[in-house]
Amino acid sequence: MQFEQAKTNHLQTCVNLGDGRFVKCRFASLRREAEALQFIRANTTIPVPSLFLVFQREDKWYLAMENIGGTTLRSHCENMSATQLVGVANKLKEYMYQLETLGSHRCTMGSWPKGPFSNVFFALARHFRFKVPLPTEEYNNMAEFHNYWVQRLGDHPQCDFLRDALSKEVLSEDKVVLSHGDLNTSNIMVSADGHILSVLDWDTFGWYPAFWEPMSMWRGGRWRTQWLNAVEAVFKQTDIIGYHLYNSPRLPWD
Repeated sequence: MQFEQAKTNHLQTCVNLGDGRFVKCRFASLRREAEALQFIRANTTIPVPSLFLVFQREDKWYLAMENIGGTTLRSHCENMSATQLVGVANKLKEYMYQLETLGSHRCTMGSWPKGPFSNVFFALARHFRFKVPLPTEEYNNMAEFHNYWVQRLGDHPQCDFLRDALSKEVLSEDKVVLSHGDLNTSNIMVSADGHILSVLDWDTFGWYPAFWEPMSMWRGGRWRTQWLNAVEAVFKQTDIIGYHLYNSPRLPWD
């Protein structure tokens, strides 16, 4: 019954089958996410669900994986102490270092193992206010990456300072690292005592500017002050311009 409901839903759906399996389904392909899960399990200590099956039926894709349990950090962080939240942020920083080591010596930016970005942060560009299409190819350097966002700002009032800052050469020197791409609090499952059980949603896996992952952590939990304090304490991003630009509350792509 649950599986059939997932099949007929027109949006991405996640269904707990109640037997230790969790099914994710949507219209876009899930094959790359399945391959990413296998790659992460084989090459890192990052906890991810075991993959059971990925397949396409008619016009929808299904990804069946282990249901590890726990609660999203988004739901649970208000019950956690500042020390526990800093511990989670430090563990995520360790995971990020493992990925960076795997994906070193690359200059182009895009999805793993190749291709343009597949990330909801970019997908918001489909909003009627933005006339910029989704990325169609990898970016060869930081200037191309930032130029995408300059175009997306368009002639939006109040954004002249962002347009100017994103156009400056000072942003072109940030290194490229292999990253999850969306470590927001909804993609991190934690136990009752605040330990990370699993990191979910690897469809965004790819090569990003080094500031991107801390930024996604901050933006994904910006309504939870204790989490933001933990991120700032662990990553100390006060001197990284790109981090603050893309976190600006004045950005029109929220």
